[in-house]
Amino acid sequence: MALERSSDRWSVVKPAPAEANLPRVENLLYGLAFLDAARIEAEKTPSLVPYGLDAPRIKVTVSLRSGEAPKSGEPSAPPVLKSVLIGKELPDGGSYAMMEGGDRIFVLKGTTVNLFLVDFVKEKKPEPPKESH
Repeated sequence: MALERSSDRWSVVKPAPAEANLPRVENLLYGLAFLDAARIEAEKTPSLVPYGLDAPRIKVTVSLRSGEAPKSGEPSAPPVLKSVLIGKELPDGGSYAMMEGGDRIFVLKGTTVNLFLVDFVKEKKPEPPKESH
């Protein structure tokens, strides 16, 4: 799934364009901004396989753009991409995770991982039935 912000409005752009559920997007962003490891599991491990991070079940990528306008004649700065990889789930509901390109494996609580598993499409209210005469 891909979400995009335009001005103050969030939209789902993949798999199909739709209006995004703002509270769910805000929960996701809050969770990412304050990503908190329950514990560090390993550093510089020779294999990601035991943690399920060789083929993560979830990958959350955020593209950050500068809010500043480029100086006259200069191109805009390219966005900075940050990704969190989430691997094997643990019996307590937590999951192994790591920052893409990093070498530290940590455990995220299940409540944090659940922020990434919701449907971000805003539900449409059903239209009232039309009366027939």
